[in-house]
Amino acid sequence: MHVFVTGGTGLIGSAVVAELLRNGHTVLAHPRRNRTYLRLQLGKDRHDVLQQLRAVFRFDFQVDGKGFIWSYPERRPGHRRVLRADIAVLYVGDEAEKQALLLGEPGIFFTAPGYGGWPLVLVRLAEVAVERLAELVTDAWRMRAPETLAAEPQTRL
Repeated sequence: MHVFVTGGTGLIGSAVVAELLRNGHTVLAHPRRNRTYLRLQLGKDRHDVLQQLRAVFRFDFQVDGKGFIWSYPERRPGHRRVLRADIAVLYVGDEAEKQALLLGEPGIFFTAPGYGGWPLVLVRLAEVAVERLAELVTDAWRMRAPETLAAEPQTRL
């Protein structure tokens, strides 16, 4: 089946695109920030699909002007900053939660120079289950949202 996905480069849209590709569909994705359409087709394996997605998908989610998850801006001395779509920067609220994630699940969470003292962890997206990622993103959103918005009943973000 041929499927068109609007917002195909967003966090949710990219997950939808990946699932469609895994199920053998041809996807035409409309990126969030420009008008270039991207045609993705399932390759030989999951790695091929992830490579296609990483080549174009960048994300930056905010609530009330405060970021809660975004693409990792990798910095290497002497080189331009590169936005990594396979690694997310996630707001976690405080240093205690950050340390609990870093020590408890080092295969998923890590940190980098420049993030010391900030309530942020880096997340290897290929290593985290979708359900766990949804929980983390929802928690981050609730911590950053204004109290009136976060208090509203939400079925799903």
